[in-house]
Amino acid sequence: MADNEQMKRIFEQLSEKLGTSQDKIESAVQNGNYKELFSNLDDEKRMKIEQILSDKEQTQKLLSSKQAQALMRKLMG
Repeated sequence: MADNEQMKRIFEQLSEKLGTSQDKIESAVQNGNYKELFSNLDDEKRMKIEQILSDKEQTQKLLSSKQAQALMRKLMG
């Protein structure tokens, strides 16, 4: 139950920061279509995210962070 509450808070925070609905975020997470989440960001932020995700080494570094590992554990149960 606590994990569901944590996920709800994470989606709420992402919704605020990305300027999109929680349903859209959940759908993107389930479908793996993250680009639609970045459509509301300004060009500079969107380009930076896309640059990181397109660079295998930077993506690996990001995914290896403690914060990303904790988020992935929560997302994957």
